[in-house]
Order: sequence, then structure tokens, then C-alpha cells
Amino acid sequence: IAAAPRILEGKKAVIYGRPFDSSSIPAPNLNEDFIYKRTGARIQYRPITDLKPMLAGVSEDSARKEMERWKKEAVKVTEAADQAILDASRLYVLLRSIVDKEGLSLISIDCLSFSFSANPVLPYPCLSFTRLRDDGFAAPCEADVCAGLSSMVLQEISQKPAYFCNVSSVDEKKSSAVLRHCVAPLKLMGRDKPQLPYNLRDYHGLGGVTPEVQFPMGIEVTMGGFNKDLSNFTLWPGRTISRIKDTDRPSFENAPPAYAKMRRYCSNHLEVTVKDMGRFLQSIAGCHHVMVAGSYPDEIRKAMMRMNVDLVTPSDLGAPGV
Repeated sequence: IAAAPRILEGKKAVIYGRPFDSSSIPAPNLNEDFIYKRTGARIQYRPITDLKPMLAGVSEDSARKEMERWKKEAVKVTEAADQAILDASRLYVLLRSIVDKEGLSLISIDCLSFSFSANPVLPYPCLSFTRLRDDGFAAPCEADVCAGLSSMVLQEISQKPAYFCNVSSVDEKKSSAVLRHCVAPLKLMGRDKPQLPYNLRDYHGLGGVTPEVQFPMGIEVTMGGFNKDLSNFTLWPGRTISRIKDTDRPSFENAPPAYAKMRRYCSNHLEVTVKDMGRFLQSIAGCHHVMVAGSYPDEIRKAMMRMNVDLVTPSDLGAPGV
């Protein structure tokens, strides 16, 4: 196993933002060489400002075709304006062209550097990241390099798109965690499976557009992620148990000043039951986590062994494959 090629060997990634200095999840202890030596993946950073002039060159017909697809396939469109959907579609066409031209496995943008601005420098990338994941590429939010590498691993193993999310709250009595984010894949069950129903909503009530996905209930899922120095990988099995309704979502009435402009939380909310909640909370690397449908303990164990990465699991999972 250890002599086999690493699962990310030769993979290429481009992140638009300051090198290893995401606005929300900086990684100052990492660099390109360290990531390559550990994982085999090549990371390159570029300025966000590179993208804006490139948007002008996107075919209007291609952008409108993508916009109409989003609207046609949605269960309903609420709050999101046509112009926001068109702008988001234009960004997807551009990012997909970059991925195809350069043979990338991952692309990301430091979106929180402009998301809450009165005049964002780019369209919100939520629809772009959703579609890119469904297309088979890793598209982590917020230029989170560790969660991006985690997405690459889990998507490569499962051959399914990942739900990159915040572990935003837990219920210790139920041993469950609520996972939230504004981006969720439509092809969660597999790229050859029917896509999940979705609504189109605006981004936190601020404009833009995000997909609100109707997750399937009662399915096995795998949650996982590298820690911040890539020395270990947390593997946690779970099962989806409920969607969170609008009426159950917390209010922003007493929110901190940083969230004063937001009118609601992320569009996608999913509750997952897990074993050994205490160990789960102690083991996850931060608020961001990655989830895919299905169970892959043996495959993940082998992938981590090839990278000399320790595996952290629930106490009763044991050593997968042994």
C-alpha cells in the first residue's frame, strides 16, 4: 500500500487570493513545497483581480444558457434576481474554462474577502462551486486549502461531489451535528444519479444567489478532513437525520456586528447523527468539514497511509480493513 502512488499525485490546484492567507481560514504554516511533499498536489495562488477582466470575455450565450438551466431545473426561485443568476453563471463559465484549459482538479476563490462588501469585485461563486463539484472538480469555499485538499481526497475516493460545510452546532443528547453552508452539490449521490431538488435563494439576504438543496434523509455519509499541518485526517461516519426548516434557523436579531448586514444563515442546513460526539468535537480541525455520501473507511485508510498521515476515527470504528 505504502509504495502505491498517492491519491493526489500530480493533481493541480489554483486558488485566487493571497497565498495561504484566506480571509477566514489562513494557513500561514503551509507552503506549496510542503503540500506537494505531503500529498503530491501542486497548489498555485493568483490575485483575485485577475478574474474580473476575464469575465468580460465570457460568451453571453453560454452564460445565459447556464442561467436558464439553473432556473428551469429549480423547484422554485425565491429572492434571487435574474441578473444575479446570470452573473453567477458567467463566473461558472469562466472558472470551468480555466479548469479545462489548465487541467485542474481544484479551483477556489477567497470569496469572503468581498462577499459582505457593498460592491463585491466578483459575482458570488456559490452556483459556480456547486456546478464545478457536480462536474467532478473540487471547489472549496473561502480559499480553505486544507478543506480543499480534504475535498479532493474524498471526491477522488467516492467519485461523488463533496458538501463543504461548517460544523455549526451540536446536540450532545442526540449525538448529532448541524452542517451549514451556502454551497451544496446537487449530485450528492453520484454524478450518474439524479440530482437533488433545489431552490434558488439569495446569498444571506444580501443579493447574489445560492442553491438550497433538499438533502436525502437516512443515508450513510462520511465526514472528514485534514488538520492544519496535514499530519492527520479525521474520518467520521454518520447518517443524515433531518433538514432544518426556515422556522428553526436562528435569528440575527442579536448577532455580532460582523454579521449585521446578513438577514439569514446559510442556505443549506443538514443534521447528521454521529457516534462518539465528544471525540468528534475534540478531533475536527476547525469549523470547516467535508462530507460525501457513502462509507469508505478502507479506501481512506489506504490513502492516508500512502501520504504518511495519521487517521483519527471514532473509538469504536477500530482500524478499518484490519
